[in-house]
Amino acid sequence: MAAFALTIFLSAFLLFSVQPLMGRYLLPWYGGAAAVWTACMLFFQVFLLGGYGYAHWLSGIKPGRQNRLHIFFLVVSLLVLPVVPSYELVAQNQQVAAPLQIWLTLGFTIGLPFFLLAATAPLVQSRFSHAFPASSPYRLYALSNGGSLLALISYPLVTEPLLTLAAQSRVWSGGYLLFVLACGFCLLRYSPAEPPPYPDGVRQGIAAAEQPRCAAILLWLLLSALGSAMLLTTTNQLCQEVASVPFLWVLPLTLYLLSFILTFESERWYQRSLWAAGLVLLTPLGWYAFYAGPQFPLWAQLVLYPALLFVACMICHGELYQERPAASHLTLFYLCLALGGALGGLFVSLAAPLLFTTFLEYEIVLIAVCAAALILWRRQGAWRIDRRLPLFWIGFILAGCVVAFPVIKIKNLVQGDQGVVETSRNFYGTLTVRSGQEENGPATTLVNGRIMHGFQYQDEERRLRPTAYYAYGSPAHLPFTLHGAKAAGEEPIPPRRIGVIGTGIGTLAAYGLPGDLFRFYEINPQVIEAARRHFSFLEDSRAQVEIVVGDGRLALEKELRQNGSHRFDILFIDAFTSDAIPLHLLTEESFRIYLEHLHPDGVLLFHVTNRFVDLAPLVRGVAEKAGRQAVRLTAAKDKGADRAFSRWVAVTGNRETAESLRLAPQHEPWQTKDPPPLVFSDDFSSLFRILKLGLI
Repeated sequence: MAAFALTIFLSAFLLFSVQPLMGRYLLPWYGGAAAVWTACMLFFQVFLLGGYGYAHWLSGIKPGRQNRLHIFFLVVSLLVLPVVPSYELVAQNQQVAAPLQIWLTLGFTIGLPFFLLAATAPLVQSRFSHAFPASSPYRLYALSNGGSLLALISYPLVTEPLLTLAAQSRVWSGGYLLFVLACGFCLLRYSPAEPPPYPDGVRQGIAAAEQPRCAAILLWLLLSALGSAMLLTTTNQLCQEVASVPFLWVLPLTLYLLSFILTFESERWYQRSLWAAGLVLLTPLGWYAFYAGPQFPLWAQLVLYPALLFVACMICHGELYQERPAASHLTLFYLCLALGGALGGLFVSLAAPLLFTTFLEYEIVLIAVCAAALILWRRQGAWRIDRRLPLFWIGFILAGCVVAFPVIKIKNLVQGDQGVVETSRNFYGTLTVRSGQEENGPATTLVNGRIMHGFQYQDEERRLRPTAYYAYGSPAHLPFTLHGAKAAGEEPIPPRRIGVIGTGIGTLAAYGLPGDLFRFYEINPQVIEAARRHFSFLEDSRAQVEIVVGDGRLALEKELRQNGSHRFDILFIDAFTSDAIPLHLLTEESFRIYLEHLHPDGVLLFHVTNRFVDLAPLVRGVAEKAGRQAVRLTAAKDKGADRAFSRWVAVTGNRETAESLRLAPQHEPWQTKDPPPLVFSDDFSSLFRILKLGLI
């Protein structure tokens, strides 16, 4: 039994530790987009389904052929070690959609090892049921999920802080070699005997009696799909508003696996009344948090969304365990679980972005979970026994929620569409263009996710006026005034070269003068389309405007190799997706690229306004490590000046420029109570160290 336990535990640990590892490799290549993890998860779910299907098919052939075939694949899979994805493969397929690029890269990197690891749990449990017929194989499923849970918890707490990505890859590859040896031992040591020679008629009768009904199979698919979809929509919700980092990937996935562990370990963990009460209490709060958006504190989101996910998964997986088949159909059961998980992933990753222009899938999945729970409990008579029981009234209230919230949602959609000019959604998030009234007149506004990313007045008098985070008197305006002051006098202001990572609506181009060059880097093509179609800052600028489509850091790195430095006078780093900022733009390695493209007396300006994370210590840390001065700048909201609250950190190697910045009214001196400077690298980052629990 120890050999089986070790093999299954090790396979599960490797299966789930490689997922955040691959995500960390791929994330910077796609601008830190939250959808990177969703695309990775869909790949993992599909290959998990393939592994379970392979195990189900393999269990139906003779044991000798099973051993030879599976051991052959195990040996061949060693050829891909160590597992390190290739950026060249991504670069060669730039014309391919981002999710497909991710799947191709993962397939070439870990496709076969992941496939075989996925097949291990059902295959080895099937072999275990033959070797130890008196023992339940479902306990091994709980052990498998325990290994997965340990891998997920240890990654953000131990693996990521202590090991570089290269070291993580080497350690994982060594663990995979150990797994191959353990799995081969189990297969060869415990080969089952041939089945007894029953007469054909008897064998057919036994198979027919044990064969699960179609309704049961559909129920397995539905419940597993709902659990998977709930996992992905919750992860999307967290990553879109904070940052796409392993901690926010791992937390929902950990709770998802924990629900499997508890429900499949023993029936005592799943009590319908308890979890139904949790669903009734948390569902209205979850809807309120979803609609409140920016007004809901981070600590409440980090508690509420995962708690609601855990309750929903306990219900889905608890009902799955209640409907489990006999051990003779164990591989079919797991195959259906994997297929349902893949279907849930396909809905969230592929169908939802095509069907909806907003993140409507979270609400749809939550309603579906509530409706499925009600129908299932009603069918089984769980709350029909006695109307005095709490479960009856819990079901009654829950039914009211399921009916009421869609009605409220439809009403809000009808009323909220007023002023919406255009909505769009792609791999990088959602965009909404609105037309409405600002403080000083009618204006058009771009909203990314739930965060306003700029607005432009529609009347001719104010149309060219910079607004919001870039208005006159903002920290973004300050470097332009300093540059002009240096060149004041009889001589004209020399042409300036300005780089901007993150286009928004192109407001900064309003500061352009004849002869200036503004070079924008934007990863999301829909942002460029919206900026050109609904706003005129780019078109009306007196400067020459260039736009590069792609991740700003990667584009600058490529241009540095091919054409040398741009020698920007000012380089803005302002790349947000909703309220989340890609952390790979704030690492030590990225900072070196920026400095290579900056004029020796130039200014780097980082936009660090954020509700949930304090980015200023990161900029200060990398600046001081590079021997540059970091000056924090803040501007308060001023409706009369069309200025929004914003916080920036300017970095320069010129002492006179730094002193001029410190004399400006926007200067916010560093305080002893401020968090100490931090330095993140591509190999190390820790979201815990920059979280802030309240609002700005």
